[in-house]
Amino acid sequence: MKVLIAADESEFSRSALDSVLTRPWPDTTEFLILSVVPFIPPAYGDWQLGYASSAREAQSALNTLHHSTVLEFETEMRRAFPESRIEGKVVTGSIRDCIVDEAETWQADLIVMGSHGRTGMSRFLLGSVAESVLGRSPCSVEIIRMPKAVNR
Repeated sequence: MKVLIAADESEFSRSALDSVLTRPWPDTTEFLILSVVPFIPPAYGDWQLGYASSAREAQSALNTLHHSTVLEFETEMRRAFPESRIEGKVVTGSIRDCIVDEAETWQADLIVMGSHGRTGMSRFLLGSVAESVLGRSPCSVEIIRMPKAVNR
C-alpha cells in the first residue's frame, strides 16, 4: 500500500500525521510525505521595485519551513515504522494540483490530509483544498478533522 501524507506547518496537518502514527500498517507500506510550497509570483512586483527581492526572500523562507516540516514528519514516521519505506518531498505550485498530480504519478492508494474545517464566508473566499483534492483524486482520500474544541 502507498500512502501519501499531505504536510504543512499547521496543526491540522499535524493531526493527519498523528492519525497515521496511531495505526498499525504492514511493513510493506510505503509513505510519501508531501509538502507543497505555494508559489509567490515576483511579477506582481512590477509596481514596486523592491517587491521582487522580497518575494524571493519570502519564497525561500517558505521553502525552508516546508523542508523542515517534512524532515520532522519523516523522523517521526521512521521511528514509528522502521521497516517501511518513507520518503519526503517538497514541491512548489498549486497545493490542490500538486497533491493530486503527485498521488497520480506516485500511484498512491490513499491520501491522508488535515482539514482546516472552514465554513461560511472563509470557505467561500479561501476555498477548500481538501474538498478539491477529494473531488479530483485518483485514489481514496482520508480527511482528518480536528475535534471541535480544538478546531478554530
